Amino acid sequence: KLAVSRDGVRTYIVVLEDEPLATFRGFNSKQAGRPLLRATSPAVTGERKLNAKSLESRAYRDYLQGVRSRALADAATAIGRPLAPTFVYDVVLNGFAVSLSAAEAEKLAAVKGVKRVRPEPVRHLNTDRGPTWIGANTIWNGTASGVATKGEGVVVGIIDGGINAPHDSFKAIGPADGYTHI
Repeated sequence: KLAVSRDGVRTYIVVLEDEPLATFRGFNSKQAGRPLLRATSPAVTGERKLNAKSLESRAYRDYLQGVRSRALADAATAIGRPLAPTFVYDVVLNGFAVSLSAAEAEKLAAVKGVKRVRPEPVRHLNTDRGPTWIGANTIWNGTASGVATKGEGVVVGIIDGGINAPHDSFKAIGPADGYTHI
């Protein structure tokens, strides 16, 4: 399902062509106006995990910000109005979320540097399907035990190791009676 306003505007996720920070393999030579940038992907750097604070990561994120700014300027020209992203993505996805009409989304998809434009789906919780998701549907509906309880009469035990009274969360931070005295 998609959330659509009365004027036909909805949120779209716009994915740009350049790789996100987590999978960037580096620009080793100046091509197509790209600066020399070192890889940030742990698969290339050999690091155990992504270092989003490294000099290379900061440089590449700056580069992505410039690419995004140019894409937004080109998109504004294509659709005839400025765009203000509601979210910006650059770590595991390179793109942004923006409110558009279907016609504007179509125009934006043709902008140079845009890889994909998709409406953001609205997901609803379906907690009534939980037993099937966790493989407990046979217990839930009684086919395993012969009694369909749907959770009624089930005893749930919570084992608590106690309270760590000296922990900072339990320190007194005000007057003993809880009131501020003036």
